Amino acid sequence: REMRVASTQPGVQVYTANWLPKGPDAAPPHTQHRAVCLETQNFPDCAHERPGFPSAVLREGQRYEHLTVHEFRLLDE
Repeated sequence: REMRVASTQPGVQVYTANWLPKGPDAAPPHTQHRAVCLETQNFPDCAHERPGFPSAVLREGQRYEHLTVHEFRLLDE
């Protein structure tokens, strides 16, 4: 399988399920190492207006709009 992510956002945050509990009390499907989440967003710490980072400040009257596309396909065997 292949996954492509295209976004108007400049960055991506990757979350994994590594912190979820493991052992007999962990019920599937929410167990360790079984998930990943890709969240498109602005660069980390851009709210502090770092040089070279795009601004994350939304001023009065401005509109916040971004597009993220997740595309999946099966690879030829």
